[in-house]
Amino acid sequence: MIKLELTIDEMIILVDLLDTAISEIRVEIMQTDNREYRKMLQDREILLKKLHTSVTERMPQRKLPEAV
Repeated sequence: MIKLELTIDEMIILVDLLDTAISEIRVEIMQTDNREYRKMLQDREILLKKLHTSVTERMPQRKLPEAV
């Protein structure tokens, strides 16, 4: 296993990139007729979603400023 330390800003960018990749791969899955290619894309989508969950679970929760 590889451990990677990221700043909050880096995590935000990574989550944004993962959101984009997941959205794009869904479109590609819908457009392909090749079963093997579709299966590979679906497997990749699962991995992207797992990575997305892993990163977002480790992001610190930003506290909202308290009302005065």
